[in-house]
Amino acid sequence: MVQRRPLVLVSGAPSQLPPGDTLLVPSGSYSEVVAGSGLVGGGNIANDIRLDLALAAQASGLVFDSDQKLSLDGSAKATADAALASGNAAIADVQSAQASGNAALVISVEALASGNAALADSVTAQASGNAALVVAVDALASGNAALADSEQAQLSGNYAIQVAESALASGNAALVITPAAQASGNAALLDIANAPNLTQADAIALIVALS
Repeated sequence: MVQRRPLVLVSGAPSQLPPGDTLLVPSGSYSEVVAGSGLVGGGNIANDIRLDLALAAQASGLVFDSDQKLSLDGSAKATADAALASGNAAIADVQSAQASGNAALVISVEALASGNAALADSVTAQASGNAALVVAVDALASGNAALADSEQAQLSGNYAIQVAESALASGNAALVITPAAQASGNAALLDIANAPNLTQADAIALIVALS
């Protein structure tokens, strides 16, 4: 244990009592040593006094050994070692988590790039679809116009069919009338040919007229 000599004034400055010097205390008057903060002990210097560090009950780490010297109790070191091991394990976990986070960050960056590319493709596809829609609208308008023209053509064809059917009926009627007319003409020619007063000139004129 460290021992200190009394404080005295040496040349007007506070100092420990120099070695070999003694402190004369008036008879019957002794000074008191008061233990300050963190110390225990003290008392009248006429007695054998001591000052010790004041440690809390069951203080961790520091104890007074059998020689009244301040030393380590080993508990604090064991606790510190355990804390250090736990801290190192935590650092390893943090490093692993950081590596995992970095890998996830790389994946997220790649996913973002892929998403951006898909977005660009979708924009292009939308533009192509819009162009196709415009073409389809134009084709629909053209088809509607062609349908109107075909309806008009159908009406005209139907009318032509009606005219043709009328002409066919008229022709068929003429075909029916023609044999009868031919038979009547042949009978008339026969009658004229058998007429007793028919001259050759009258016969030629009649043939020319009938032809």
